[in-house]
Amino acid sequence: MSLENLKSFLQKNNANFELISHKQPIYSLQEGVNYFGIDLAQAAPIIIIKIEKFFFAVIVSGERGRINLKFIANLLGYKKCRLANKDEVKKITGFYPGSIPLIGHSLPCILDQRLFRYSFVYGGSGDPSCTLKINPKDLERMNKIVAKMGE
Repeated sequence: MSLENLKSFLQKNNANFELISHKQPIYSLQEGVNYFGIDLAQAAPIIIIKIEKFFFAVIVSGERGRINLKFIANLLGYKKCRLANKDEVKKITGFYPGSIPLIGHSLPCILDQRLFRYSFVYGGSGDPSCTLKINPKDLERMNKIVAKMGE
């Protein structure tokens, strides 16, 4: 999804958002936190996991650090899962890790409840030179949420 398509989609769905362009590309959680001067918990990286033949997007609060894959598998009713590799992520989403948009990837999502502590969270837009700042309620409403991670 191009930035223009993303912007149009967000506007049509009355999302409370901002697309923030920046000269310096941002590929990692820490780069985003440093650039925007936000709390680590307000950053919303998206991680793609694979369970059996299915892929899921996990949208987490940056304060979680590493995600517990066994916990995620159990949350979804499976015994185990793994991180998708770079090639799988590109094939499934059309983007490389670090630039996957928070909205518009069409994968079923697991959403971290910690993000709801904030009026806005920051994450990928599909372009490493642009960050999506969005209300977490819109993030929830505009994605196919299949499970939530508690506090």
